[in-house]
Amino acid sequence: MNNSLKSDSMETLLAWESWAGEVRINLIRMLAIAIFYSHHLIRVYLLKDTPSDIAFEVRVTVLVLSYGVVVAALYYVLRLGFLHPWIKYLVTLWDVLMIAAFVVVMDTPQSVFLMLFLLPIAASALRLSLPLVYFSTISGAIAYLAILAHHAWLVVGSEAYYGDATNRIPRSEQVVVLLVLLTAGLLAGQAVRQVKRIVHSLGSVPSGAA
Repeated sequence: MNNSLKSDSMETLLAWESWAGEVRINLIRMLAIAIFYSHHLIRVYLLKDTPSDIAFEVRVTVLVLSYGVVVAALYYVLRLGFLHPWIKYLVTLWDVLMIAAFVVVMDTPQSVFLMLFLLPIAASALRLSLPLVYFSTISGAIAYLAILAHHAWLVVGSEAYYGDATNRIPRSEQVVVLLVLLTAGLLAGQAVRQVKRIVHSLGSVPSGAA
């Protein structure tokens, strides 16, 4: 009976920390959006080191506003103390889709912005959910492959992309990006496993021990 109560309390603790992790991630997400967009506006309108393109600015602003609306809605839901098990999957998918859309809008499938795909994987570890770690890793890899397909088939054109080596993104570079995403997923998964092992081992320690 006592062991059962301890097990229940450990699961409750993990669930509470998962909710707290979601709250922290959303606040960081909110701050990151504000900082990245502010940096973009400063570069375009103050420093003027990036050419201003109205159509491009509209696309970026629409992405930021779309992202912001979801972040604000999630903030409200979390304030109510509500966290359905599927919310973290939907939010993670939205993160990945927004990052992919941003990379497509920037038209930079070889840029430093690809590193943003590591953020949903890292964030999944804070939810203490192994399935979410797998989901974020696979989603990031699929999104990257979709970006490559979009670039090759729609931006460059399949004939030009495959017919001229100078238009192609090196296969070795593609493999490295995918391996980095998979490795990040493995590390996040190990972090979650370690936390859960520690929590369950503490729950199995008899009262008064230590």
